[in-house]
Amino acid sequence: MKRILFLLIIVSAIVYYFSTNSVAYKPLTTVKLDSENVVVLNKSGKIIMEKEAQMRVAPASLTKLMTAIIVVETIHQFQTKITIEGQVIDHLQRQQAKQAGFQPGEQVTVTDLMYGLLLPSGAEAAITLANHVSGSEEEFVQLMNDQVEKMNLTNTHFKNSTGLDAEGQYTTASDLAIILNYAWKNNTIRTIMSTPQYTTSTQLLTMYSTAFQQLQTPVKGYLGGKTGTTKAAGYCLASVYKKGDELFYIITMNGLEFQPYQDLISIKSSIK
Repeated sequence: MKRILFLLIIVSAIVYYFSTNSVAYKPLTTVKLDSENVVVLNKSGKIIMEKEAQMRVAPASLTKLMTAIIVVETIHQFQTKITIEGQVIDHLQRQQAKQAGFQPGEQVTVTDLMYGLLLPSGAEAAITLANHVSGSEEEFVQLMNDQVEKMNLTNTHFKNSTGLDAEGQYTTASDLAIILNYAWKNNTIRTIMSTPQYTTSTQLLTMYSTAFQQLQTPVKGYLGGKTGTTKAAGYCLASVYKKGDELFYIITMNGLEFQPYQDLISIKSSIK
C-alpha cells in the first residue's frame, strides 16, 4: 500500500512539473504551412515540430549563420580595420549576389562586417571576413565544414561562405536549427541578430535587418532571425521566438515570397 502511494506521489509530481514547465503546441500536421521544409527546436535541442526537416536542400544565406560562428570563435579583435577589396565587389556583382553596401577601398571594422553579414546578408561581408580569418574563402570553408563535423551534422556540407547556390552544398532544416541554436548562444551573434538596424563606424552606411524589415507586422516574442533566398533554396527564414521562459528555434525553407513569415505566424499561433 505504501509503495502504491509512493508511486502515485511520484507520478503526480511528474505530471505537475510538465504541466507547469512545458509549452503546449499543436502537432505540425494540424498547422497549415506553405514552406516545404520546416522544423521547430526548443532550447533543450528537442524537435517539437517538423515537416520534411531531414530532406537535403540548398541553404541559401542561412549559410551565414555558420560563417558568423567561425568568425566569432576565431577573431578576438573586433575593432580591427579591414579594407574592402574591389575585386570581391566586382566578382559578386557579376554573380548578382546581395551585398550590404560596403565600397571598394573602404576601411571597416570586423564588427561592421558582422552586422553586414547578418542584417542585410551582405555577400561581400562574408567573403571579406573569410579572407581575413583564413587568407582565402576556400580555407575558411574548410573551417566551416570542420565545425559541421564537430557538431555531428551529417546532412550538411558547405562550399562557400555566402550561401550562393553551389553544387555539393546542402543542409537540412533540422541541421540548420541546430546551427541556429548554437549561434544564438553566442552573445555577439545574438546581439547582432536582435538588432533592427546598424550604422557602421565610418557613419557611411546604415544597414537594416531583412528579418525584421520583412515582418509585415510586429510579432510578439520574435527575438531576431536571418533570411535567405536563392533560386535553388526558395525563400528561407531562421527565427528565434520566445514564449514564457521557453525559446524556439524555427527554420522555414523552400517557400515562396512572404511564405516563411506567414508560416512563422502559424507556428507561433500553435504554441500555447
